Amino acid sequence: MTGRDSSASANQKRKQTFSLRPFEKDGSLYGIECKGYLARRIDTLFVHYEIIGSSLRIDIPERKQEPSRKKGLWENTCLELFVAVKDYDQYWEFNLSPSEDWNVFRFEHYRNERYVDKLREEPLIVSLPFRTQRQSGSFLLDMEFNLDKLIRKDRLLEIGIGSIVKSNKDKTHWALAHCGSIPDFHRRDSFIIKL
Repeated sequence: MTGRDSSASANQKRKQTFSLRPFEKDGSLYGIECKGYLARRIDTLFVHYEIIGSSLRIDIPERKQEPSRKKGLWENTCLELFVAVKDYDQYWEFNLSPSEDWNVFRFEHYRNERYVDKLREEPLIVSLPFRTQRQSGSFLLDMEFNLDKLIRKDRLLEIGIGSIVKSNKDKTHWALAHCGSIPDFHRRDSFIIKL
């Protein structure tokens, strides 16, 4: 392979589709599907989420005129992304609300519910632009994120994906994999996408 060929292949996106499943004890929202894809090109991560249903009975926060960084977005419908570097304990949690409010938290090691009041916002991320779109029977979210503020481009990523889907007062927890007896998006064994 020539130098030119290898740089061309290095610039290609590595893309993986995903489909989330609800936590069994939550039940599920009939006719709802959470899916999307991730792609990576060197130091850029592309994320596409879709919540699809024949009739959306989901509480989707309205888009704000001036979205901002907020805590507690998981109290309502919220899309979540967990990014870790292979063989390191440290990881980041991205919270993306349909309102376009957002947050990014940094963890040095596995976080369980005892430490929810000790969340550390990632200071290196001061804005997180992403696009949302509502269509008949679906909600779409697209984000393009430059990883170089957090992670060296030669590192292999381990990624977990989750979603809180709220309907009336009920919340369902969706993830790539549910590896415990309660919904827990932070379990490292649920970070099953490698990019």
